[in-house]
Amino acid sequence: MPNYYYNIQEGELLAQVANGNEKAFEMLINRFSDILGAYIFKLTHSKEITEEIVQDVFLKIWNARHTLPAVTNFQAWLYIVSKNQAISALRKVIRERAGKELISHNLWSEEDNSWEDEKLSAIEMAIAHLPPQQKKVFMLSRHEGLSYKEIAAQMHISTETVKKYLQIANQSIIAEVSGAISTGLLIAILKNF
Repeated sequence: MPNYYYNIQEGELLAQVANGNEKAFEMLINRFSDILGAYIFKLTHSKEITEEIVQDVFLKIWNARHTLPAVTNFQAWLYIVSKNQAISALRKVIRERAGKELISHNLWSEEDNSWEDEKLSAIEMAIAHLPPQQKKVFMLSRHEGLSYKEIAAQMHISTETVKKYLQIANQSIIAEVSGAISTGLLIAILKNF
């Protein structure tokens, strides 16, 4: 690979990737895969899941490369995309583990596959019952992956208020759903919801 790709500025590199330049995309992967891998590993604590997520993130980037010129801070954008991908992967792992746990304890029959849907519906219902501000903070945090600071700026409230709303929202959801799901599993699901 020519030195040109190593010395190219991020904006130009993204523009070249957006135009379908595979060498530029390879350089983008070389520049960011280790940083991204370290970040994802902190979230997943699994080398296997981390590798899968990193590959999925770069595949998504390539498939949506036409949107790259609009990205002003690629590394921050990359972290948001990868965090969302990690959350999805962790949800899948939690669901699989919860299902295996139930099967191993003979708590459901092969015909009863509604457990997962019932539990997720219970959580979604509990979220729907939250007061509007708490619900908005919860959704911005869990679904959008925004930081306390980003949520505070968007909602024009302090980061301490964001933290408090999120804490109260989690407690409310746990209280409402605690009879249907074990507390440990519920906390794990909420962290990655």
